[in-house]
Amino acid sequence: MSNDRKLNSLDTKLEQFRLSNSRHQDDVQNIIKGYSALIEEHSRLLDENKVLKDESIKEAVHVAAFPSRTVPRPYVLVLVDGNNYIFNDELIREKEEGGMRAARMLNEAAEKYLQRRTPRLDDARIIVRVYADLTSLSIRLAKANLSGKEKRSFSPFAAGFTRSLGFCDFLDALHEEGTKFKIRESFNAAFEDPACSHILYAACHDLSYMDNIVPHKVCRDKISLVQGADFDSNYHHFGLEVTDFSTIFRWSDLPTPAANPKHAPHTSERSKIATKNSGTKNGHASTSRNWRDINSYASDDVGVSLNGSQDVSSPHHKFKSQPCRYYAKGTCTRGDKCSYRHGSETTSTGSTEGFALDSVEDRPNRLPNILTPGLITINKHNHRLDKYLRPPTSQDWEIYRSYFKEKKPCNNYYLKGQCPNPYECEYDHEHLSPMLQYVLEYVVKENPCPRNGACREADCTYGHLCQKAGCPGPRLGKGCRMRKAMHGVDFQSMGTVPAIGKEEVRMREEDDGHGGFDLLV
Repeated sequence: MSNDRKLNSLDTKLEQFRLSNSRHQDDVQNIIKGYSALIEEHSRLLDENKVLKDESIKEAVHVAAFPSRTVPRPYVLVLVDGNNYIFNDELIREKEEGGMRAARMLNEAAEKYLQRRTPRLDDARIIVRVYADLTSLSIRLAKANLSGKEKRSFSPFAAGFTRSLGFCDFLDALHEEGTKFKIRESFNAAFEDPACSHILYAACHDLSYMDNIVPHKVCRDKISLVQGADFDSNYHHFGLEVTDFSTIFRWSDLPTPAANPKHAPHTSERSKIATKNSGTKNGHASTSRNWRDINSYASDDVGVSLNGSQDVSSPHHKFKSQPCRYYAKGTCTRGDKCSYRHGSETTSTGSTEGFALDSVEDRPNRLPNILTPGLITINKHNHRLDKYLRPPTSQDWEIYRSYFKEKKPCNNYYLKGQCPNPYECEYDHEHLSPMLQYVLEYVVKENPCPRNGACREADCTYGHLCQKAGCPGPRLGKGCRMRKAMHGVDFQSMGTVPAIGKEEVRMREEDDGHGGFDLLV
């Protein structure tokens, strides 16, 4: 019996071993199959890696041979509305040669500006695009006697501009709306192009162009504004950097042609007619006479009597024959109170020099819309011209009076940029909106500068001429604070002279024996 049990036990163990061995064999086969699959996968990955390596080597060789195709060269776009940003007269008169010279000058001016502002763009290309309605522009230039009478007389200038440099183009947009369309599309395309590093935007005369800048105003480093004759001050609200190319573009509107001399009365006849109809009484012009009559321009403040005879009773009469050396330089700060003669001798003997006859140039909006820092804009008589200030609306006045009802504004802080006594000043220094700042500037400009048109102080905030259209003057009108010498001024800009600081003003006054006449501050 015991042998049978042992035999059964061995049979059981043998069967268990056989089953276990069968499982081991299955495991070995599975391991062999998995290993084979791994070997095949490894071989496939090696082949793919070799292919990728070969392709990378080929691509690296291609990039080394043609780098410009993968890394575009940066460029700067100078975008100009040629209908309103008009080139200087001497360039236009030279026609094709003037166009070529204008392109080179504009390209060089843009390069100098970029070197000063963004030195990293030294290697960037300068691309200039000027869009204009050549036909309409030719007509306007012909009326100003700057080009011929042909329908497209400005075309030689545009052709010379285009052929001068490879990336300078003067393009005809056929009409004004076409110009605006091309300017907008070119601006948007350049702004979205990563290769465009900067845009010099010379189209700041029309508020319709502001729609281009509004979506991109946060990107201040990519846009600079270019000043022109009709630069709109609303563009300052974006806080973008503003520059000007005053040696290339006109700083004032196109001149209006003078009346035909054949139909104009002789100067002596016109003076006689004006004298006959002036209706002067006790040395003052009658209120029934228009303030623009010739006699109304004669000012006893500058040594000229209303009847054209010299005021011999003036204590400074004996010095008036000697010319003022500072006035000849455009830097005399004494104005009407200067003991020496300003201008030619005919000026002090009843001539109307220094004042304009009634013409389109007498309109206040002929004044420049913006002034160049460090320079004083003057007319042909060396009279200082102020920036044109549009009269505020009734709503602007209401907001202004309401805001400053309790506390008066600090003029030095708001108009000169700093207050000499910020901790002791009793006036308001809070932040002002652009509208309130504008109205404040308008209010201060209604106060006459003690030096009249001879003022050359850089940061003078007072007025140097009357901008009120149709103003009859201080004696014939009611409430005009401007002196008679500030009325009837020729508003046509003829150039600029360097501005001087307040201390230099005082030093020159003392050197000239003026007795240290102080500014109103």
